[in-house]
Amino acid sequence: MLVTRRAGGEERALLAHNRRFAVAHMFSTLAGFVDPEETLEETVAREVAGGR
Repeated sequence: MLVTRRAGGEERALLAHNRRFAVAHMFSTLAGFVDPEETLEETVAREVAGGR
């Protein structure tokens, strides 16, 4: 799952930052899955909030 949106004519991706990363400017993508009964919007909300 890669969450993107258009902002100001640019496509932007949602990235995560963990304080435990060794390098201050290191980011990663969020990993997740879509449950059969979920919409994509519900999946994003669950995964970003910390999920199951």
